[in-house]
Amino acid sequence: MMPVPEILVARRRELIAHPDYRRVRRHLRERTWTRIAPGVFVSSPEWRALSGIRRHRLRVEEVLARLDAPAVVSHFAAAAVWGIDLLGPWPDAVDVTIARATGGRSGGAIRRRALGLERVARVPFGAHEVTTPAQTALDLARILPFARGVSAIDQALWTGRGGGALATTEDILALLDTEPVRGDARARRGRGIRVAGRQCP
Repeated sequence: MMPVPEILVARRRELIAHPDYRRVRRHLRERTWTRIAPGVFVSSPEWRALSGIRRHRLRVEEVLARLDAPAVVSHFAAAAVWGIDLLGPWPDAVDVTIARATGGRSGGAIRRRALGLERVARVPFGAHEVTTPAQTALDLARILPFARGVSAIDQALWTGRGGGALATTEDILALLDTEPVRGDARARRGRGIRVAGRQCP
């Protein structure tokens, strides 16, 4: 898993008993601080120096720390946890997958995807769970434009990664074959589940 970037984080709950909110607002107004989650701020220069995936990895850590109930981290958030880099921008919201019956209501910091959990491959992740690399790559291939979806699959299959590939072609195909899901046709077309995974930087 990708480690959390080590930069100074200011958390409102850890400030003195009566924090100087005028100072916080001034830093935000002057753009010397950046708000990355509710009540969480970092130095803007340090934030800008991070890559998109590392920014999202830090955002995932801070948002999950504020959740009262265990969550299943998925899609972009899971990609950041596993180090599956992607073409294009990273979202501000942190993805979690939830049961279909609960609905997909999302807040500013969290995007809840009501896709059901019955056949979602996942592993423990602290107090939460995270979708496996194969599940993560497939989930992204189902929702992203072709090139970005292929990049997710290629990253998961990349054998040049320290420690080796995160997933195999067989892992992803096995998930594709379990039950039809919206986006499967797109994922199969992007089955850049091919040898390219061995060459991906």
